[in-house]
Amino acid sequence: MARPIGSLRIGRLWWTSFADVAGVASRPFGAEPVVHVDVGTGLRIHVPGFGGVLGFDAAYGVRDAAVRVSATVRRAWPGR
Repeated sequence: MARPIGSLRIGRLWWTSFADVAGVASRPFGAEPVVHVDVGTGLRIHVPGFGGVLGFDAAYGVRDAAVRVSATVRRAWPGR
């Protein structure tokens, strides 16, 4: 989910929230299934002429209580 929240001199600013769920496909015989769930929030900056989005996220691991912070550059797919 992403919502526009305003504009900066360099581009449009969006707020986002997310949940990621992942399971372990390969584990030792007899081991219990493990499911990892992360929830988080972040900012996206759509920069005109850049052809992509700058992202800044913070996520919380529900199972292990780990907190992660990340920054990303997401370029548009070629031809789009």
